[in-house]
Amino acid sequence: MKIIIGYLVFCAVLFHSNFVFAVDTTVFGFKIGEPLTLPECNHTYGSLGQVFYNSSNNDACWQRVDNTLVGVYYPIGNNPDISSGTVYLYIIENKIEKIGFKTGGASAQVYILSILKKKYGEPTSIDFVKKSNAYGATLESIEASWEFPELKVVFQGVQSKIDTGHLAISSRKMIDISNKEQIARDKKTLKF
Repeated sequence: MKIIIGYLVFCAVLFHSNFVFAVDTTVFGFKIGEPLTLPECNHTYGSLGQVFYNSSNNDACWQRVDNTLVGVYYPIGNNPDISSGTVYLYIIENKIEKIGFKTGGASAQVYILSILKKKYGEPTSIDFVKKSNAYGATLESIEASWEFPELKVVFQGVQSKIDTGHLAISSRKMIDISNKEQIARDKKTLKF
């Protein structure tokens, strides 16, 4: 009887832990670790092969920024409500590995934090950082992060401008790549 009860408790804990750690990796319809399915924005090619995007798109589309970065453009008035500009997708081996975008800064940070808590739960870490602008005014920036086995979410309520914050959602693969790049930069810096 003790063995059966022990087995049932073990199964319940295993089921619960798998359920708890499952995190939604979808942001604005884009799924981290999956290919980008949104169409490229309308464009033409110049005589030297350069790409010229035009703004006549009626639906969301993407424009290439560089080899790993694309910007998502929405029709006027259709941007996601917590984004205050272009949504950037980092593509590695044809899969979305990071989503980043600016947020509304000081006036939007409490609202955005509440949205993130609903989606990801309580943050792994949260801090309230005093910031000041060029005129000497000070305010608090909410800086929070959520860490999961397959995902990291980093929210900075206020950046260098009072009306701008930032949110980044990264896959474990992107975090590992960023860590390796930082180690390589540190090695170059420390050479004598």
